[in-house]
Amino acid sequence: MHSLASIENEIHIMESVDHVRNSTCEKKLFFMQLPICFQENIVSTECVYNTVQYVYIVMELMAGGSLADRLADQTGKRFGEEVCQALAFQILMALQYLHNMDIVHRDIKPANILLVGSEKNDFGVKLADFGLSKWLSDYTFAATDCGTKMYKAPEVHENFERKAYTSKVDIWSLGATIYKWSVVIFF
Repeated sequence: MHSLASIENEIHIMESVDHVRNSTCEKKLFFMQLPICFQENIVSTECVYNTVQYVYIVMELMAGGSLADRLADQTGKRFGEEVCQALAFQILMALQYLHNMDIVHRDIKPANILLVGSEKNDFGVKLADFGLSKWLSDYTFAATDCGTKMYKAPEVHENFERKAYTSKVDIWSLGATIYKWSVVIFF
């Protein structure tokens, strides 16, 4: 169960992501050589409803479920090299965008990578679940031991002295995720 502050942080981060490529943005990119100013590989927030007891975050429909579900359906088979490359590229693009905004996700894993389509050969993915994400700046840092044990970086997992870590922990987690979907065979 997330605290209200954690949910508000997640909503703020999700709403900060620009999901729409518009002509103004493209003109800035072309004439001013600015970095990409939108990200299509992060799930978008449609709206947020607050009630007395609950906060409901309505996100875009991801018909394919999670990558964890797709992996479970792949019993006895691995993803091919081309599929692994396509999946890794999409998540790396999402992480590049987040890290350029000084956001560290801290919970990259197959369950937080959602598939856009439901077809077995559709591997368009988007990153989701920003409940453990954190804004980093010159005045704030990440030192909390959080995330999923199997995927978190050693500096997060073994952080007994609460030393600061960087957004590089997301890259470690993605590496562990890539290993799982490319090498591990489920029985």
